Amino acid sequence: MAVDKFICPLLWQHVSCHPDGDLRVCCHGLGHNKIEEGLSIFEADENVLNHGTYKSLRLQMLRGDVPSVCQSCFNIEKIGGESPRLKYLQATGDELENMITETQEDGSIERRPYELDLTLGNSCNFKCRMCSPMFSDKLIETFDHLGLKYNRETVSKIKERWNQKDINIPLLESPHLKSIIFQGGEPLIYRHHLDLLIKLVKSGRAKKMTLSYDTNFSVIPPECLELWKEFKSIELDISLDGVGKTFEYIRYGSDWNKVESNIYQILKSGLSNLRVQFSTLLQAGLVHDLKDLLDFCLELPDNMNRIPKFSLIESPDFLSLNATKKDVWEKSYQQIKNFPVMKLSKNEVAHYQELLKLLGSYQFDPELHFKFLAHTKALDKMNSKGGSYLELINPTP
Repeated sequence: MAVDKFICPLLWQHVSCHPDGDLRVCCHGLGHNKIEEGLSIFEADENVLNHGTYKSLRLQMLRGDVPSVCQSCFNIEKIGGESPRLKYLQATGDELENMITETQEDGSIERRPYELDLTLGNSCNFKCRMCSPMFSDKLIETFDHLGLKYNRETVSKIKERWNQKDINIPLLESPHLKSIIFQGGEPLIYRHHLDLLIKLVKSGRAKKMTLSYDTNFSVIPPECLELWKEFKSIELDISLDGVGKTFEYIRYGSDWNKVESNIYQILKSGLSNLRVQFSTLLQAGLVHDLKDLLDFCLELPDNMNRIPKFSLIESPDFLSLNATKKDVWEKSYQQIKNFPVMKLSKNEVAHYQELLKLLGSYQFDPELHFKFLAHTKALDKMNSKGGSYLELINPTP
């Protein structure tokens, strides 16, 4: 049966865009995963899922093939991890059979997208170590200073497209639309974001719509708290790459005390339609702080999924888990193995076990470690106010 193959329901229901507005397969896809160069979110209509790229990918999956852009999920599943694809499969349930049955021989479908993944540019207030100017305009100066490569033409296109006074996204008018995912940059600082929410509330469609955010949660616009009350549900996926000094080091320009305060504020807000979770990107600069991160999470109210969703960084490779020094990984792994699992809920245990699987995939790569140290030293020198990596892994008593 086709459902036993590498099927991803996103290809039947989901439209996603790069920061420059061009459509992509999904935000998890590897390599050049654009639907077609120049096909943008400003043009796409309800028939977009029958574009040639979508049809071709659906047919590949139904034949039992794994599309090259889907290798990220495939690699996670290969080591026994829970990929984004598997999470979407679980959420789709029995409806997947209908999706497959309704697919025509040429890969076309009659379904219309009901989920929209919007990246409204690259405006951000942080200079995260694992990021690039494509997703944070604050990093343009850093990349130029260090001589790091990035697509200047695309970064320029981002500003040109999203700095317009009036932004028109036809799919937002679709009666089939039920879910919007906001990514960035930092979506909660986008001017167009609030305008969009206000339009949805005034149209009367908000009560049937779910909003999801990938956010650093450094700010909570007061207007958001009032507007969010009007929607069916709000899902906040807060990036939690370490705590305290490590958080501020990885996410340069951040204030951990402010982010921590915002987390407690939203948890006490009383919004009945709100769900909060955390995401953590496993990377060489974070491994030493995993125990402190889990300890912080354990102190949060137990009416939420406190343990983050963990995933492996894929680019740049010299920031990956395998670039971590052996003794740093070993110390952290032993601490994590001894974590008090009995204090966790069933879902939290699943996230914890996922962390162990990902950590267990570690294979030290001396070349990546050398590149990691060279890059880190150069960046530490430029971001002198953020301290150094050596100070984090070898703190003074």
